[in-house]
Amino acid sequence: MTDSSVGHGGESVQSSANRFRILWDLGYRRLVPIVPPNAELSPHSHLAAKPQCRGKAVGELGAYGWKSFPWQQHETTEVDLERWHGMGAGVGIKLGDGLTAIDIDSLAPKLAEAAVEAAYEILGPAPRRIGRWPKVLLLYATSEDIPYERVDLSGLDGKTERVEVLGPRHQMVARAVHSFTGKPYVWPEGVPARDELTVVNREQVRAYLDRLTEILPDAHRRAAPNSLDRSQVDQRALEGPIEAVRAAVDAIPNDRSDRAWFLRMGYAIKAAVPYDPDEAFDIFWSWCLRWTVREKDYDDAWSHWESLQPPFGVGAPYLYAEAAKHTGRNMAPPEAFFDRIEDDGTPPSAEEGEAAVAGPARPPLAFVRLDDWAGAALTDRAKPLVKGLLDESAMTVLYGESNAGKTFVAMDLAHHIARGAPWGGMKTAQKVVAYVAAEGGQGAAKRGVALARRYGAAAHFHILAAPVDLLSDKGDLQPLIAALGKLGPNLGLVVIDTLSRAMAGGDENSSIDMGKLVRHLDAIRAAVAAHVLVVHHSGKDKAKGARGHSLLRAATDTEIEISPGQIAVTKQRDLDKSWSSAFALDVVHLGRDDEGDPVTSCTVRLVASKAELPVEAPTATERRVLEALAACAAETGDPKAGVRQVDLGDFLDSPEFNQEKLRFHLRQLEKKRLVVRSKRGVWQVTDPARLDPRAWFKAEASEDPKGQTGGAGFIDGVFG
Repeated sequence: MTDSSVGHGGESVQSSANRFRILWDLGYRRLVPIVPPNAELSPHSHLAAKPQCRGKAVGELGAYGWKSFPWQQHETTEVDLERWHGMGAGVGIKLGDGLTAIDIDSLAPKLAEAAVEAAYEILGPAPRRIGRWPKVLLLYATSEDIPYERVDLSGLDGKTERVEVLGPRHQMVARAVHSFTGKPYVWPEGVPARDELTVVNREQVRAYLDRLTEILPDAHRRAAPNSLDRSQVDQRALEGPIEAVRAAVDAIPNDRSDRAWFLRMGYAIKAAVPYDPDEAFDIFWSWCLRWTVREKDYDDAWSHWESLQPPFGVGAPYLYAEAAKHTGRNMAPPEAFFDRIEDDGTPPSAEEGEAAVAGPARPPLAFVRLDDWAGAALTDRAKPLVKGLLDESAMTVLYGESNAGKTFVAMDLAHHIARGAPWGGMKTAQKVVAYVAAEGGQGAAKRGVALARRYGAAAHFHILAAPVDLLSDKGDLQPLIAALGKLGPNLGLVVIDTLSRAMAGGDENSSIDMGKLVRHLDAIRAAVAAHVLVVHHSGKDKAKGARGHSLLRAATDTEIEISPGQIAVTKQRDLDKSWSSAFALDVVHLGRDDEGDPVTSCTVRLVASKAELPVEAPTATERRVLEALAACAAETGDPKAGVRQVDLGDFLDSPEFNQEKLRFHLRQLEKKRLVVRSKRGVWQVTDPARLDPRAWFKAEASEDPKGQTGGAGFIDGVFG
């Protein structure tokens, strides 16, 4: 850190480049839109009560101006990138899930510099994000979620300043205009790729905070203002009868503009009536209508309501206590203090007493000989859906990172089953397939056309292009089962793409929500006697498989991981899990749009290993980087020598190739297997012979005269 001039450089926020896309391609997938500093706020949103939030708060542009939305549960997609860019939103990054930030919020240059140096010493190097110098934020990767904590200190002019550890339930502004300086946030070292961040753990962060208390004036540590571990709260103890909860809420005025209090009331109502979500929201909305500060917008209220997720820390007892403050009487029902006894005064007969103790009749328990039982294994075994991979009426989770190709693989497998065609050398049982494309129909439609172009029609492949709620008891479970039943008795495969959309705002990490979803998936299997395959996302720890509570993996018969160019079985309950395959995504040209540009999609091609995959041609810009890399290596006398990224940037010597953009192009070349990283920050050409364009795999010129698709194989940007 040097002086305030560091705040004047960086990428212009007026650039036409989609900054969401740039960060997405660097591996940051949990992006959120930031309200611009001079934005007009919706008078119906809570944001309007705090105009100073502009430039820092998450929000979307609505009909009446910028408003908040439930970003905590939102799963960002590539559609969002274009939508938010079109709004003119700044770019934020959700923390947690493997990311943490050290926010050094001090205007005293020497103190801020000391905090940065201590971080570099204890935590390691990190990219700096600067908005208002000397304040600075350092971004790290984490091996575990690190809870919020801070160190308060005596800062500039004796004012209390702080250094905060930001993690789950926080976000950081990455690319936007600072509301105070009116200038863009800058990253002096550039924004690194997500997987190039220094990894830290909780012990290191604690040691760092301890060091700050030693080197900063009047410094002391503070835990999160709400340090209650809600996972330890008995959620049943927060419930109450609907009548009592409604009466208590009716007695509580809604006359404050305090957002934290507003959300606390929402949490309490949702926790108090979890057994009837519709009634719970009705109570909440009725209370919102009584807001005296300004008129409350229904969509805004619903967005906030959807963002409130268990486990909860407050519930019916909190509502009873708040109501008592305004009524002067205890609003809690009698059952809040006593166990209810159902007794009409007549003692039970001996028979009734015995029956009550015994409960319903159960079938007798009986042992069988192991030899007899095992002897039936070959005749009573489950029938194969895909022989050696999937059994009929079982359950599979197919998971992977965003853009790894999950949906392409799932649809390709389903298409083969619908046609009864072998897949990966394995026989399939021809069955009716029901594919629930809950993430959107347009992409699925193009993929369907591409599959038909390559393989021909699949009369038994049926698709539902609509979101479904498979979590709520009053959701889409029964309507979906009814629709599946109409497809006939030969239904063999039901695909849910994706689990996140099917949970309809539920908490994937909650044993309650995940347990309910698994029960509903089991209900589908039992009702239609079909295999259920769920498309899901990877967890932050790839070794632990799919994201979310372990109940999902425990209930799964088969687990398949999709990574770029690779399919691997990671769990089999009863089958061999050694099968794996590499795959390529081949471009299929579907036609042209209204402006004459080609419309494309992809199909999966299974191959024995990644070595068989074609190399995609570099773009013109990437070719310049590739040639510069080869030239730098040649200057060393060893064409295969590695070149530091910093030296490569000096060689190119162009604003077009600052360190952030250069890193992006190198990552793209790495995906195309044209360069490799020999070690951190050092790159080399994989095969100098590939500098001859004739060595690159080319697209069909007759189908793509403008050269816009870049060829077949690993096509960046089309992975599902």
